[in-house]
Amino acid sequence: MKLFIIHIFIGIILPFINGKISINGNENFQLLPSAYPCNYGIFSAGLTTFINKANINNLGSNLTKNGTNLQTAINLLIKNAYTNDMNTTKDTFYNLCTAQKSFYGSLGYSNVVGCLNVLTLVKNNYTLNDAYLFEQIFSSLNYQCSSGFRINIDHINDYAYTLINNGTLIESITKNFYGTINLPLIDDKKKCDAYKKYHDNMGKLFGMNGNSREFAYVSCQSYALYMLIKVPQCYSMEYDCNFNNFSNI
Repeated sequence: MKLFIIHIFIGIILPFINGKISINGNENFQLLPSAYPCNYGIFSAGLTTFINKANINNLGSNLTKNGTNLQTAINLLIKNAYTNDMNTTKDTFYNLCTAQKSFYGSLGYSNVVGCLNVLTLVKNNYTLNDAYLFEQIFSSLNYQCSSGFRINIDHINDYAYTLINNGTLIESITKNFYGTINLPLIDDKKKCDAYKKYHDNMGKLFGMNGNSREFAYVSCQSYALYMLIKVPQCYSMEYDCNFNNFSNI
C-alpha cells in the first residue's frame, strides 16, 4: 500500500481555532503520519462523543468504523434539517461544527495527525476503504467548519438543496474521477488533471445553485481536500482551486 505523506508547515500554534489547526511559517517539510503517536483509546472515545454531539447517532449503524455510513449520516443530518424546516439548517450545521471542534480539541494535535490517517486506521482494524473515507470526511469537514465556515453557513440551504436534488450529478462527477485515476498505466499528470476537474465541477455545481462565486470556491476547496487523500501526489498549486475559474457564476 502506498504510503500517504502528510504535508505540514513548521510553526504550529495550539490550541485549535474554530476547529482548525492554525499553522504558520514559510519553510515546509514532510512527515509520515507514523511520526506522530496515536492514543487510540482517546481517539475512539472522542469519535463516539462527536457522533453523539452531532446528533447523527440514530442516522446509521457502525458509524465509528464504517466510512460510507458516517458520510451518509452527516449528509442526511443536513438534508433532514432542510426538508423538515429549512430555518433549522443553520443551527444543525453549527452544531455539527461545534461537535467537530470539540472532537479535534479532545484529541490534541498529535492524535489528530497520528490517528486520523489511513495507515493508523488500518492498523486499528479499519478496512482500507473505510480508513480512506474517515480521513477524507474529517479533512473536508475541518475546512468546512473553519476557513470555509462563514460562507458555508450562509449557503447551507443551497448545500442541502444540491445534495437532495443533484445527487445523480454528484455521483456522475465522482465516478468520472475514479474511472480516470483507476485506469491501468495512467500517469500522475492525468490523475491530477482529473482531480482538478473533479473539484472544479463540484464547485461550479454548488456555486451555481447558490448563485455565489464565493460558495463555488469554498465548495471546490472542500471537495479538493476530500479527494486529495486519494491522490496526494497532486498536492501542488497547479491543481488548487482558483477563484477566477468561477467568474461565470
